[in-house]
Amino acid sequence: MGTIDKDLVKTQLTQRVEAVCKHLLPTGRRKGKEWAIGDVCGTAGESLKVQLEGPKAGLWRDFSAQEGGDLLALWQRARRLSFADALKEAAQWLGGGYEVEGLRTAYR
Repeated sequence: MGTIDKDLVKTQLTQRVEAVCKHLLPTGRRKGKEWAIGDVCGTAGESLKVQLEGPKAGLWRDFSAQEGGDLLALWQRARRLSFADALKEAAQWLGGGYEVEGLRTAYR
């Protein structure tokens, strides 16, 4: 496996922010310039918002859980992966040609 450039992955995820939201949080919905859902587990609601447009595109905040970050952090939380495994899986999803082997969950 080649080295994965995390900054490039983050940039590419941001360029496809709405597709990322549909992939990770399919029960959410677009509401104006944001993707809204209850939480990273896909619960109904609107506590978690992901910015879809503008200078803050790709940033998310769960106002109920008081957490947030970029799309790679969202990938990590929604898929319950370590940072390294979230990076690998996101790169593969983007079509980076990386194989994802031996994924480990970080949260149980």
